[in-house]
Amino acid sequence: MKTVLSAKTVNVKHLVLILLVLISGFEVLSVPMVRLKMKGLVNSNDETIVYYQQGATNGFDASYDAYKILGPNPAPHIYQVFNTTMINTNGITPVSPTFSILVKATTHITGNFTITAEDTEELPVGTCVTLKDLSNGMSYDMLTNSYVFLLKDTTSAPRFVLFISQHQLGYASSLTAPSCQSPNTNKFKIGGNSNGPWNYTWKDSAGTTIQTTMNSFLPDSMTNLGTGIYTVSIVSGDGCYSNNKTFTVVPKTIPSASFSAPDTIFAGSSFNYQPVNQSTDCAAYSWNFGNGSNCSAAFQPQHSYTVQGLYSVKLVGTSTTGCKDSIVKTVKVMDVMTYIKNEFEQSVSFSDKGNNQYNIHLNKSGELNVRVISMEGKILLEEKRADENILLDLGNLSKGLYVVSMDYKGVSGFNEKVIVK
Repeated sequence: MKTVLSAKTVNVKHLVLILLVLISGFEVLSVPMVRLKMKGLVNSNDETIVYYQQGATNGFDASYDAYKILGPNPAPHIYQVFNTTMINTNGITPVSPTFSILVKATTHITGNFTITAEDTEELPVGTCVTLKDLSNGMSYDMLTNSYVFLLKDTTSAPRFVLFISQHQLGYASSLTAPSCQSPNTNKFKIGGNSNGPWNYTWKDSAGTTIQTTMNSFLPDSMTNLGTGIYTVSIVSGDGCYSNNKTFTVVPKTIPSASFSAPDTIFAGSSFNYQPVNQSTDCAAYSWNFGNGSNCSAAFQPQHSYTVQGLYSVKLVGTSTTGCKDSIVKTVKVMDVMTYIKNEFEQSVSFSDKGNNQYNIHLNKSGELNVRVISMEGKILLEEKRADENILLDLGNLSKGLYVVSMDYKGVSGFNEKVIVK
């Protein structure tokens, strides 16, 4: 069971407050503190406490501190002295950079005593606790060792000075951010500006330790960290200098630009080009249609091509982290009449076999409507045929000039003048 106040401690006005601050059930709350315990003679135990309290001063505060009451019976004692006030429990402003106070130890019987610093777990990282023995001028690290000394029954003046220190450690750090070419490659490097060694502790956003490096004289680093917020603590080897650095890693998002669209369209004044955007991980778009028009930033634009030709359509997609991807596709814009003529010429051939006979050949499947028209515009012959080869015999017509007109799949695409002899 951890207790905070000894049986010899009295705070007339605020004993209950201190108990509530320092004790939760049988466990000490998460309060940064140093408990100096002195042991020596049989059944001889005493202690004095320093704890961090916002709003407190380094002297005696009636709201946060407790007097040391020695009682009527002689016994070994340890307590803090501020001016002439004997303090057992001392609330102080969180240390930055150094706190010090006289510590007095007395005994009614000369003997060897041991002072130990306990319950220091909640002190900020990098805090140094030392006890200076004024009788020999030596200072002792109380976080790593206990101090054994001879205490005489004639001692009446303060024997020690308690120092609690926390100095900010200067450091140099650098973050090599991910690039679009290497989206998951990153490196954070940090090193102390003072002489080493240094101890490094790396933690993720959940406070989980992910790497520790102890007693290093070199800067420390971590690479290829995932997305998140990280903290690295750097502490000097003597524990009295420390600092924390928080940094954020945001890997690059690599976009993929993609769209589908017809490769051939007809020229016209309406929106005849309507691509379907199939991009992923893009936050912005830029469309260049290759005909000198303004670029479009729409997700899925519509565009008009009015002049036939071959055009390159380029889409550039940009991710939230500034990376880009692009794709280029070609679109052929055709004139309607040119298309019909080309289509007809590829589908139907017309040849003169002599003796007023003509051959019509269908290169593709479909229905052909054939008409023979006089120069006066009178239709003399009309029939629909789907044969591969059609023989047109005009020998029964009067001599003169005629027009053979053919429609393929409902589109008029061929008019040929013929002479009947």
